Amino acid sequence: MQPPHPVFWGVSEMGSSGLLSSQPASEHWCLIAYFELDTQVGDMFKVSSFCPHVTVDGYVDPSGSNRFCLGALCNVQITEQSERAW
Repeated sequence: MQPPHPVFWGVSEMGSSGLLSSQPASEHWCLIAYFELDTQVGDMFKVSSFCPHVTVDGYVDPSGSNRFCLGALCNVQITEQSERAW
């Protein structure tokens, strides 16, 4: 995933100032939550606006603030149905 790029917006949508909004820029451009059935597992992963890319994988050792490793998550309330899906 990558943050939205201004080149995708037409000039008419940007207005005369070139800005889409007068609001301050968000600290994070992407928030990722992992669910098993209807239960969120782990905390929401926040991707900083300074990281242009994010990697989501099944490994257990994140190497930086732009990598979300699902293998590191632990669901203490795992259901039998979720267990079989693994």
